[in-house]
Amino acid sequence: MLQAMLAERFKLDVRREKKEMPVYRLSVSDTSSVTLRRLAASTSAQPIPERFGQGIFSSYPTGQDGKRYTSVSFKRQSMSRLAQRLGTVAERLVLDRTGIAGEFDFILEFDESGVPRPTLVTAIQEQLGLKLQSSREPVEVLVVERADIPTPD
Repeated sequence: MLQAMLAERFKLDVRREKKEMPVYRLSVSDTSSVTLRRLAASTSAQPIPERFGQGIFSSYPTGQDGKRYTSVSFKRQSMSRLAQRLGTVAERLVLDRTGIAGEFDFILEFDESGVPRPTLVTAIQEQLGLKLQSSREPVEVLVVERADIPTPD
């Protein structure tokens, strides 16, 4: 119904299409099964305060060196939600390829500006036992075009 309204009122053609795009794949690290067992047991290396309830919370605390870093707390969240949040941070689509079901609690701390904390990719490896790899994969996207303007060949 929305597509029909867009076509009629605004002369827009909306369709789904597969495009190969740069993405990150979130998968299980071959070297960190200990961390994954801890995740699978729904425990975290650092307890998440009860005041967080359920959800994902980002904060930017100051370290002992006086510099700020990123801390993201996940309370009862799935791996697909982790991938979605990482996509926001990494500014690129992150695909969950872990194959891990369930909900988990954990805190991920990282920094990309030189503070003595690991980068996002290293933090995921060291703190969660997962890996984030750059890739190109076909992704479904929405294509919106003006219906009254011919597309160039």
